[in-house]
Amino acid sequence: MSKDDQQLVQTGPYHYMRHPIYTAYLINYLAGGLISSNIVLTVVPLLMYAVLVALRLKQEEAVMIGEFGADYIEYRQHTGALLPRMRKS
Repeated sequence: MSKDDQQLVQTGPYHYMRHPIYTAYLINYLAGGLISSNIVLTVVPLLMYAVLVALRLKQEEAVMIGEFGADYIEYRQHTGALLPRMRKS
């Protein structure tokens, strides 16, 4: 598949959140730290990765808007970035 054939995926985990891999890594860093029973090994990697994700998300969101335009903007309105968005009943 060439870059011209890319499609905006909105199924699977992407139905609920836009960046599930970052969420998985954040959970991994948290779990690894908790398993180690060491506050430094819990907080430092988690915070460092969270900062990197925060910086990266801004860039990725801009690229996705540039690539998919209004479709991505609409997709953002009903999905959370790192966690599922709470829906109104």
